[in-house]
Amino acid sequence: MPGPSYTGPMVNTPPDIVGLGVIAVDDMLYVDKYPPANIKVRLQERRRQGGGTVSCGLAAAAKLGSRCVALGRLGDNPESDFVRRHLGGLGVDLSPVLYDPDCGPIHTTIVVAADTGSRAIFADYNVARPLEPGELRPEWFAGAKVLLVDHFHSATVLAGVKLGRAAGLQMVSDIERDLPDLPAIRPYIDHYLVSAESALPYSGCTTPAEACQALAQSGHHRTVVVTAGEQGCYWLTRDSSQVRHLPAHAVTPVDTTGCGDVFHGVFCHGLAAGWPIERILAWSNAAAAIKATRKGGWAAVPTTQEIEHMLDSP
Repeated sequence: MPGPSYTGPMVNTPPDIVGLGVIAVDDMLYVDKYPPANIKVRLQERRRQGGGTVSCGLAAAAKLGSRCVALGRLGDNPESDFVRRHLGGLGVDLSPVLYDPDCGPIHTTIVVAADTGSRAIFADYNVARPLEPGELRPEWFAGAKVLLVDHFHSATVLAGVKLGRAAGLQMVSDIERDLPDLPAIRPYIDHYLVSAESALPYSGCTTPAEACQALAQSGHHRTVVVTAGEQGCYWLTRDSSQVRHLPAHAVTPVDTTGCGDVFHGVFCHGLAAGWPIERILAWSNAAAAIKATRKGGWAAVPTTQEIEHMLDSP
């Protein structure tokens, strides 16, 4: 018997953004501060939120009005139903998501420390099964503007960016680790966005600015962006030689989970809308700062009005 299917609004016109990668459900545990080993800690709060690199990015872009579609696999379990109900409820089209009764999203437990807003992530991949390269369909990419990919199953990422290139999409990466196929994937990535935590060891550099320069020199990307948390972001375009720095907005962090994902999603929204790179980065930077002041993932992504207010604030 088939399992529950997505019954929310489907995109009848081609999407602006296609997302291929991690869909996750996060069980958030909030504590006063991150504990040392072998002690008991009283929780401030426990809540379930939507997370995941690509799915959180799509949630952010959809909140701003982009037509978004997610690719992946879900099944018969509470976590899959949570995705259908909440990510679909944000307007992300889940109609291409394949059904497998024994599969589900990546299920993570995240401990967030109130004193710093930092977190530790414990990811359970036991029921998560990525799409295989041969399961990708060209029609999923037809007419779209942007493809957002991450690190989930590098062979499928490689197949996806090839299909995206054939369909004329701009490719944006949210790759957090050195994948086996990364050298083959990078030539297809137009906009290489990476955290400093990943960029520094991968590039062998000691500062985000140096890493940004090195990644630009080692690839042929239109844009390289290295995000560095409270330092802001460093970026370089193909037609410039000087790394530029955009400082972070001064906020009091509550939960930094998903800040980078929101940055990526708003970046994709700006690309799809045809904005200049300076505006794209200003909005992405502001959106990530707003997210840091809120708990959770999909439900914490900012609105257009909130981003505009942040940009207008001194």
